[in-house]
Parts: sequence; C-alpha cells; structure tokens
Amino acid sequence: MISFKREHWAAIGANIKWYLSGFKGHPPVSIGHNPLASLFYLPLFVVLGVQVLTGITLAGLEYDIFPGTIIKSLWGLGGVDAVGDAAEEVHEFGFYFILFFFFCHMGGLIVHEIGERNGLLSSMIHGKKYFPRGSVEKE
Repeated sequence: MISFKREHWAAIGANIKWYLSGFKGHPPVSIGHNPLASLFYLPLFVVLGVQVLTGITLAGLEYDIFPGTIIKSLWGLGGVDAVGDAAEEVHEFGFYFILFFFFCHMGGLIVHEIGERNGLLSSMIHGKKYFPRGSVEKE
C-alpha cells in the first residue's frame, strides 16, 4: 500500500497551487520526481499490468495456447468470442491510455522546462539537475 508523508502531500498541494496560479511565482522545488506525478504513476502501472494480462489472453486465444486453451475448454466457442471481445476492448483502451499518459508526460516536461528553467530535460541526459541558490537545504 502506498503511504505518503505529510511533506509529500504538502509538496503535491504546492504543485497544484503553482499550476492553478498560471505558473506565476516560484515553482516548488523537488529534488527527485515531481511529487504530483507520483499520483499518476499508480494508474499507469495498473494499466500496464492489465495490458500484459489482456495481451497474453488475446495471444492465447489466437494461437490456441495458454490461457486460450483453458478458456476454450471452460466456455466453448461462445465464451471465447465474449472473452476475446472484452479483452480486445480493454487492451485497446489501455493503448489509448498509454498514449494519453505519454503526451501528458511530455507536456509536463515542457511546462517544467519553461516554468522552472532548471534544465530538467538535460538532467535526464547527463544526470545533473540544477537548482536556484538557496532552494535546497543541506543536510
């Protein structure tokens, strides 16, 4: 189960406030990934898992291998059509969700690159993220 600390929720609130203000003022500083983004990764991982399951099911039905053989033996051809149609619809929805997530992710990258001006894109390449002076506390 995912549990967030009070600081994490405060960082999520600060990000939402910055977005709703039209990116005015100073953006909240996050050393790692944007805390608000963490809320969106859970649905992505669920959809990716469902993509695997529906993909295996569709392949099994198409090529008469596991798990398609079990479905055919339990429900017959009528069940195969129903399960295949349902799995295909869910798999297609997952594909569109992944595309949506990708474009939102790229949009977020552009917004943060322009709004924060800390070289987020280049930090993904060379691994060094730059912060304004005094924005990060030393431990």
